[in-house]
Amino acid sequence: MMILILPWQKFYLGTVKLKFVKSIGVYTIVNILDKTVPFLMLPILTRYLSPEEFGIIAMFLVFISFIFPFVGLNIHGAVTRQYIDKEKIDIASYVTNALYILVVTSFILYLLLYMFDTLILTYFHINSQWFLVIILITISMVISEIILNIYNISHRPIHYGIFRILRTLTSYAFIFTFVILLSKGWKGRVQGQFYGEIIFAIIGLIILSHSKLIRFGINIDHIKSTLKFGVPLIPHAFGAVIISMSDRLLITNMVGIDATGIYVVAVQISVIISVVIGSIKQAWAPHFFDKIKINTNESKRELVKFTYIIFIFIFLITLIFSFIIQPLIPYIVDERFHESKNYINWLIYGITFQGVYHLFTNYIFYARKTYILMLLTFFVSALNIVISYYLIKLNGPLGAAQGTFIAYSITAIIVLYISNKILPMPWNVFKWKNYYNA
Repeated sequence: MMILILPWQKFYLGTVKLKFVKSIGVYTIVNILDKTVPFLMLPILTRYLSPEEFGIIAMFLVFISFIFPFVGLNIHGAVTRQYIDKEKIDIASYVTNALYILVVTSFILYLLLYMFDTLILTYFHINSQWFLVIILITISMVISEIILNIYNISHRPIHYGIFRILRTLTSYAFIFTFVILLSKGWKGRVQGQFYGEIIFAIIGLIILSHSKLIRFGINIDHIKSTLKFGVPLIPHAFGAVIISMSDRLLITNMVGIDATGIYVVAVQISVIISVVIGSIKQAWAPHFFDKIKINTNESKRELVKFTYIIFIFIFLITLIFSFIIQPLIPYIVDERFHESKNYINWLIYGITFQGVYHLFTNYIFYARKTYILMLLTFFVSALNIVISYYLIKLNGPLGAAQGTFIAYSITAIIVLYISNKILPMPWNVFKWKNYYNA
């Protein structure tokens, strides 16, 4: 079948290639700088904090991740999707009404935490006196995510990088002050993140206001639209959290919080590979949405070509990193945490499959069929808990890393299949001769 590609479309495709490559470079630099700070802090923190304290901090972060999908009901995702079509709606009113939802849901959740304070203390080791801090951290994270997503989807990687890096630097400056200089232990780690997140939430609101993305007034249609997009994603987001965080919760309650502290150090080292994967994902999203709208055989082939190149690059980098990192563990962390090297390779390859998963969720988001992600993550998160539970009983904390790897692998394979059913693409390169070769 002959598809007409106009000259401006060819020029556009070439421009997108160049912008995509440049964006990957910018995002890679941003992610390297962003991850360098916590990585450089790891040798220091492992000497000032015990495995038990690292375990307590891990449970704080796990709990924040668990409640994040319910705080604001994924308004950052809804705002991002609407921003793509910002010319068609009153985007300032949409953003403002999304923030109204954030305030209401956060207050309701704050009250619910007190209703289940005993349960939270039992399984997460978190006292009720920290509930307000946790809620405020989570609210701040949502606001920051809105800013970062808008910068990403509007092709502003430099703005994205400045906001993200300064946010991390600020948080770790406070963490360094509270943990190292003031010797506040694990409480200092939590307090440091609290002050850093609050400051950048305020900056985020100022940015929204300055960008004329705040317009006060209640718009029921915008509230309904936000909820329609975000609510179906709650099980998806919560399921993704269960897949990524349940390992720490299971280790804490099945082995001990000391073991969680050692395990979470392995997680922090493993996420270094996400620097490259995250850069590709962030650079790819805006270009994917731009090109998928062209909807020609040539544009589809371009997407497929880029995807295959990304696959090869991701797995090659992962393989190299897995060989390099093992001998470096004794130089990175205190000897009390050397056992963490046993978990790293499983976690590294799990993160790689997670990256593949995120590449293909773009098709589902574009088609607005978010309920599919809800069903998928519900299934895989339940499977992950069952697999991890039995593997932990069999292999100890190592079983948690193995369970996470298996869960991410299954998720990536399933979402790849489903995305092609929703938006069929010419993945079989041997059949490209049937398409117009510009």
